[in-house]
Amino acid sequence: MKVILGQRIPDVNVGYLDGAGSPTSVSLREVLGKGTHILIGVPGAFTPICTKRHLPRFIEKAPALKQSGFDQINCIVSNDPFAVDEWRKQIDPEGRLNFYADGPMAFSRWFGLTEMLPEHLHMGERSKRYLLIVRDGVVQRVNMERTVIEFTCTGPDGLDAALTI
Repeated sequence: MKVILGQRIPDVNVGYLDGAGSPTSVSLREVLGKGTHILIGVPGAFTPICTKRHLPRFIEKAPALKQSGFDQINCIVSNDPFAVDEWRKQIDPEGRLNFYADGPMAFSRWFGLTEMLPEHLHMGERSKRYLLIVRDGVVQRVNMERTVIEFTCTGPDGLDAALTI
């Protein structure tokens, strides 16, 4: 299946670490079911583009994005919850974004948002780099990079205009 405008978020689970450091699951449909959300998909924690260029811009602009009407900014990562949590602590110590692990890529596969990366990267199948705007559990906007090493259309610039969709 491919992600399309007007489509409901599937009832698939993603992971995170609870306060005690134990892996916990939550339905992404539940997370995104009410309100207006930014959902950022990235291929991996600690990868250079994600860590140095992509997520820092969202972290920096999170207060302004929330002030413009977004309820939450969520990041889905193609890793286990342990790696995602360590990465989250390093790049977003103030907790401006919500981070979820999609190690089995249930969400990414549901929407056809995966790709097999070149062998020289040693990463295998990963999530594509994408950005979704979700309102009350329904996809309102889809931006997807041509490759995971590109970062042209999935940043936070101009997203306040997305609220008028």
